[in-house]
Amino acid sequence: MWLRRRHSYLLTALLALCFLAAAAAIWRYYVSERAANEDAAIHEMSAIRDIETIQVRNWRQERLGDAGMLMSLPEMKAAERLLSGAGRDADRAQIVGLLAALKHEFGYSDISLVDKQGQTYVRLNDGVTESRVKQAQRAALAAEAREPTLSDIGIDRSGDRLITLTVPAGPQGAIILEIDPKTFLDPYLKAWRSSNRTGETFLARREPDAVVYLTELRHLGGSSIWRRPIKGSSLAQEDKLPEAWVARGPDYRGVQVVLCARRVPGSRWFLLVKKDVAEIDEPLSRLAWQLGAALALIAVSCLAGVGWIWKSHQLRMQQESEERLRSFANDTPALLWVVSAEGHSVFVNQGLSDFVGTEGQHGSVEWQRYLHPDDRSRVIAAMESCFRDRTRFSDEAQIRRADGAYRWVLGQGIPRTDSNGVFLGYAGALLDITERKEAEQRLRHLNEELALNLQEKTAREAEIRGLSARLINAQEEERRRLSLELHDDLSQQIAALSIGMGNLKRGVPAENTGLRAHCDKLQQRLIDVSESVRRMSHELHPTSMQHLGVAAALRGYCREFEELAGVRVDLQIEGDCGDVAQDVELTVFRIVQESLRNIAKHARVDRAEVVLARVDAEVRLLVADKGVGLPSERAAKAGLGLISIRERTRLVNGTIDVESAPGGGTRIYVRIPVQTRNHTTVSTA
Repeated sequence: MWLRRRHSYLLTALLALCFLAAAAAIWRYYVSERAANEDAAIHEMSAIRDIETIQVRNWRQERLGDAGMLMSLPEMKAAERLLSGAGRDADRAQIVGLLAALKHEFGYSDISLVDKQGQTYVRLNDGVTESRVKQAQRAALAAEAREPTLSDIGIDRSGDRLITLTVPAGPQGAIILEIDPKTFLDPYLKAWRSSNRTGETFLARREPDAVVYLTELRHLGGSSIWRRPIKGSSLAQEDKLPEAWVARGPDYRGVQVVLCARRVPGSRWFLLVKKDVAEIDEPLSRLAWQLGAALALIAVSCLAGVGWIWKSHQLRMQQESEERLRSFANDTPALLWVVSAEGHSVFVNQGLSDFVGTEGQHGSVEWQRYLHPDDRSRVIAAMESCFRDRTRFSDEAQIRRADGAYRWVLGQGIPRTDSNGVFLGYAGALLDITERKEAEQRLRHLNEELALNLQEKTAREAEIRGLSARLINAQEEERRRLSLELHDDLSQQIAALSIGMGNLKRGVPAENTGLRAHCDKLQQRLIDVSESVRRMSHELHPTSMQHLGVAAALRGYCREFEELAGVRVDLQIEGDCGDVAQDVELTVFRIVQESLRNIAKHARVDRAEVVLARVDAEVRLLVADKGVGLPSERAAKAGLGLISIRERTRLVNGTIDVESAPGGGTRIYVRIPVQTRNHTTVSTA
């Protein structure tokens, strides 16, 4: 009796420990679920924050784009005339029509044309409502307008929020466009992408002693700007705030919230997205009730087990415990198995028995005969190795199902020992991973197809580049042939004609002055044609570069270019380029030739800069001007000249950078690895 009671005490203590372990596991699960729930909420709010930040940034850029478009309109000349006092009724009507079109198209609340003293010359809502911008503020905006300026969110004379977009209108004043945040910004911020009860998005600005809320607050209402002391705000955590962060704490109501914030690029604004902690934790209340009920059920079960222990002897209790364990193993959806220390199957649960089709044979299954022939020897060898080393078993193999189909399973097992450390065998489970394997197979096929497509595309690009190289080589060869023909054939013929014309002139009597003058004109024309042919031959193929090098060829070409185009070229040559390979010399010459032509044709300048330098193991070339630059659409769609420059640079393994902005000039910077004249180059043709 004493021994039986001692065993009962031990089993009761074991049940108590199991209950505590279950309670700890449930609490840990609840904590992890709570953290996962909060992480999901933060992820959702971060996504909303990033989307709204992009929308606000794009909205600001669109407004500045409206200002840039307005400055480019011809109607701005009429505005300047009105501000200078030289305007007429037609100019006023033109400006009124423009302002009305802007309001109708872009939704501005009011638009005014003012001078630097704040005096209004034209106002769209004149006579309807009073201007929301005070005269002193209008004067300050007009006086400071050097370029389109989008103001911060401020307060108008009525206490409502207001944003102004100031567009310079000449030196005398500006056009002020009034923007109502309730029409533009507030709808963006209120449009949550998911259902919520306490979620809120708003803009704020940090000041030295306070945080200024710039948009409408959900729980306060009103359209005015609300200030809050900076102490206790998430915007006061650091002197230099990061671009984005997550914070927890009380909001302006004093309610605990989770807040995600991000700086709006190009402004002093911060976009903040917050949600009450109570709403985030709300889904966990039901889980807490369920876990509490499960814990209560476990407690009741433990108490029932204690009562049963005191009423039954040890053997009966052990039999019932084994039966409960078997029932649990059969009811679980996992495919469980147990093998002895000799490797024989001693137990499979109902799920595994149904899977392989061995109804009524739960105690023993010859598992080797269900393995796929391709996997049998490998799995048996791995299992024998684990038995020898008493290590954990894990492998993937194909198992024949009851319907004859083979399914991929992940088999895992751990060694079993008794209380004395004696090895008893293995216990484990099988997990059906067929769908994962099929997905991996499909992914491999897709990767193979992508690799094949990439290989074909690479081959096509190589073929196109080879063709481009052959075309450029053929072009240079044709230039060389035409240059020789012009110099050796046509130039000689023109020279012969000039000599013949001189002989003809000497045969004309001196008293026939008209005919002799006509002969002089014809001879001069022949000389001009000869010079044009010489210059054309030199442009087609600079023969001086073969004998004197690229430096001499560039000097000669720049002099001729100055005479013909009227554009002064500041040529600087640094270092010795005498041993540079001919293909590199020709590439440098053609790039300078094409760049200077573009400058003369498009840049609208009378001066250009060319710098050729030999620096260590590369040749560097700079061609620059301070002209009108490349328009954005032209930079996106490069012309044939720029395409030719890029292709020639690529053929000599060089790199090219083109820097240009409207009104800021153009800089072409080329860097080519040095190839000396005794270096053998392989043509891509």
